[in-house]
This record gives sequence, structure tokens and C-alpha cells, in this order.
Amino acid sequence: MIFSINFALLLLHEMDAIRAKEWRMFIILKDMEDNRVFKVFTILHLPLYTFL
Repeated sequence: MIFSINFALLLLHEMDAIRAKEWRMFIILKDMEDNRVFKVFTILHLPLYTFL
């Protein structure tokens, strides 16, 4: 039960990175416009969440 809660909070934190615009840390993504980076960042996380 505790593992499931912690895992859910970890995934929530990753999606909150989108709102906080944490993609600016990545050299490749920092120069793109926000709307496009939002889509790229989200698309890169979807396979990870599907796998997990």
C-alpha cells in the first residue's frame, strides 16, 4: 500500500514538472517554444507510464 502511494506521488511529481517548466534543464529542449516542448515532454513520458 505504501509503495503504491509513493509510486503514484512520483508519477504526479513528474507530470508537475510540465507545469513548472522543468524541461528548461535539458539542453535540447530549452530553446524550443513552450507549447511544442509541452507536447514533446508529454509524449516522452507516455511510454514510460504505459510500461510502468
